[in-house]
Amino acid sequence: MKYYNTVLYWDNLTQNLKKIYDFKDRSDFKINYQVYSGNIFLNHLNHLFIVTGHNYDMFYMYDTITNEIFKINNLKYNHCRGSLIYVEKLNGLMCVSGKHNPKCEFFSLKNMKYPEIEVAEVRVRKPVDPNSNATAKKGFANLFQKKDDDGDELNDTNSYKVMKERTKLIDYAKLRLYWEDMPDLNYQRHYSSLFVYNDKFLYTFFGYNFIKGPLETIERLDLNSPIKWEVVNYINDKYLDLRIDSAAVMFSNSDEMIILGGCVNEVFTDRMLKYNFVHNSIHLYNSVIPNLKENEYFRFWEESGFKSLSKVGLTFSETDDNYTFAAFDARDKLHLFNSRNYKYNIINSEK
Repeated sequence: MKYYNTVLYWDNLTQNLKKIYDFKDRSDFKINYQVYSGNIFLNHLNHLFIVTGHNYDMFYMYDTITNEIFKINNLKYNHCRGSLIYVEKLNGLMCVSGKHNPKCEFFSLKNMKYPEIEVAEVRVRKPVDPNSNATAKKGFANLFQKKDDDGDELNDTNSYKVMKERTKLIDYAKLRLYWEDMPDLNYQRHYSSLFVYNDKFLYTFFGYNFIKGPLETIERLDLNSPIKWEVVNYINDKYLDLRIDSAAVMFSNSDEMIILGGCVNEVFTDRMLKYNFVHNSIHLYNSVIPNLKENEYFRFWEESGFKSLSKVGLTFSETDDNYTFAAFDARDKLHLFNSRNYKYNIINSEK
């Protein structure tokens, strides 16, 4: 999402990057959206979840089917520049830390409902002049209200019935969906990268702490018993500088994860690392990736997780699409990366 009124959308079938300017705001999103920084985004299925607001505790959802934005219940804490991830094992969202605190919260999607398109009868006011095809300005009206936009009654004399598609609205306040407290991190961190390993652990990698500066620490939460975040002792076999923030992460194979780009000690990098969960080790991966840091931004502020473009998720086959991942960086450039052959492409949203 580039500005409060523009949604960027990648169509993997047509291989086109689209801009959507005319989505409908079903809430107060356009008033509360923070244009410049601090927001968190998460793509999940056909929805874009957004944490924003002046206190970065407002929670919204953009629905791609209806092309509308809805407000969901607020978070408890300020998560400016925090991280957001979907945890399949718990069927919910985890919002982790941020600029101001180490707080973590969980939002269950178990009872979540999503907007649907329905076909309903509406009334259309008859033309003012029976000999004219022009429709009066007062247009459509809901049958339940039986009134037009000006509040005038519509009846069989001055209007007629038609079938029209519309969004079946949901009152999210009445669904009683709330954010729940989870254990605090050991270190406040923002611009950190989240990853779920083997449906067992949720990891948070590196990030930035206002007191300590860039962090080299890794923490993990046991999803079977989410009582306390554990600081992970890992092996840095090449003594790499791992003071990393704003890096992107993606699945590589059953035991490894790729860490790409971001900043190392506040300097942009196009470095590619691999983390091995079995050995708790991290190393520089010497693959052929074009050096793009001179002319590309390569910083993943708002959403650090690359998303699989495969319809079958992470069930890999020999089809290249099953290894292709995508993410938008902080300047709305789309990064496409193949974790099997390491082919890389960047698409500029301005083109």
